[in-house]
Amino acid sequence: TAHRLAAERHDAAGERNALRSLAFLRSHEGHHVEALALIENVLGLGREASDTRAEAGDLATMANILRALGQLDRALEVLEEARERMSKLGNSVRYGALLNVIGAVHRDLGNFETAVEFFQRTSELHEHPVYASFSLPAIAHVQLQQGKIEEALATYREAVALNRKARYADGTAQTTRSLGDVLAGLGRDAEAVPYLEEAAGLFAQLEERADEAHMRRRLASVHEKLGDWQAARDAWRAVRTLARALEDLPVEAEALEGIARAERQLGSDPAAVIAAYEDALTTAARAGDRSRELAVRNALGIVQWQRGAYADAVRHYEAALRLCREGSDRVHEGLILNSLGATLHRLQRWDEARTALLDGVRITEETGEVQLQAHALGTLGEVCLDSGRLEEAHTHLHASLRLRVTLPDRRGEGWMHERLARTARADGDMTESALHVRQARDIAAEVGDPLLQAAVSRL
Repeated sequence: TAHRLAAERHDAAGERNALRSLAFLRSHEGHHVEALALIENVLGLGREASDTRAEAGDLATMANILRALGQLDRALEVLEEARERMSKLGNSVRYGALLNVIGAVHRDLGNFETAVEFFQRTSELHEHPVYASFSLPAIAHVQLQQGKIEEALATYREAVALNRKARYADGTAQTTRSLGDVLAGLGRDAEAVPYLEEAAGLFAQLEERADEAHMRRRLASVHEKLGDWQAARDAWRAVRTLARALEDLPVEAEALEGIARAERQLGSDPAAVIAAYEDALTTAARAGDRSRELAVRNALGIVQWQRGAYADAVRHYEAALRLCREGSDRVHEGLILNSLGATLHRLQRWDEARTALLDGVRITEETGEVQLQAHALGTLGEVCLDSGRLEEAHTHLHASLRLRVTLPDRRGEGWMHERLARTARADGDMTESALHVRQARDIAAEVGDPLLQAAVSRL
């Protein structure tokens, strides 16, 4: 509408501004072809008006759209034309930003040395740390792509130091965030923590809640990897508060699951752990996050199993199974069927357990999940043993043993020998039972499994 009204009034500047805004909107929406056509129109109108400043800006915008379309060579041509126009304007800030984009395109093209040259020229234009906030991390990113890990980290640290010295909060937040993310990505979690914490604190000061939430999530994950569950819980609690303020249900569900996971690892009261998981389950359902709902159902099943509440565990596993089937998630369906079968076994619901585990064996074989298939066969064999199906038990346990030898899974081999010894004994074959006992005993000593050693001693 603005474009039409400007055209009716013969307002050339207003017409170009309207088209510019529309091009930006279309590009933001991912409609880059339409955005390109619009900005080309704007550029043509600007050239007719001999507006060098507008022409330089429109060329830069056009280059960004071409870059999004993957037309990197053409983008570089347009950027060089933009640089020629902008060099006449005396605006070092805009010129520096343009050099940074040229460097980024060269990086995309694999011209790493040239890219670094442009990034360095950007930072040399002015002493203000705003340049370091863009150019030095860009240089570090290239160094990472070249495999120069320590050089890249040194460059990131230089950018952090410059921004701290200048008390430039936004630049410090961005550079500490980048350095923390890279360190965490390299598995150097303990080194990453102070940078991630600093970035989170700065984003809080800047009232950038979404960025702060992202940093708190990153921190929580790093603390979990380090085994610092108290710190992880505190970070997840902060994420939940931010997510509620942002009305971001998926992130709130993630935070609630993280809180529950931390409570469980900290050995909190089972009722508190279950309540935390139930909160996560409710929020995940409200958010329509079926994968998280499935994960939480599975976790609740495990928690209820561990406290001996097998009927409650079955309820969660059955709900999880429905989610798997509705989402055609065959891999997790095999996992849940294993857990469901094992739980039904504890309840001595033999026929239901056998049916679930037979389904589990079939699905894990189809999906190629050999470890899960071995577990399903082993549990199925034990169900058949305890329900008096000795011949079937023998078949399934031997099948599980063969898979565990292939994997290899020595501890699993030992347990299959223990179950086969019990099966042979129940069938009256003491010679075969004694053979399996000896093999189970040797493996138990080899892997140092006290539970297996105790089970063999009972035999």
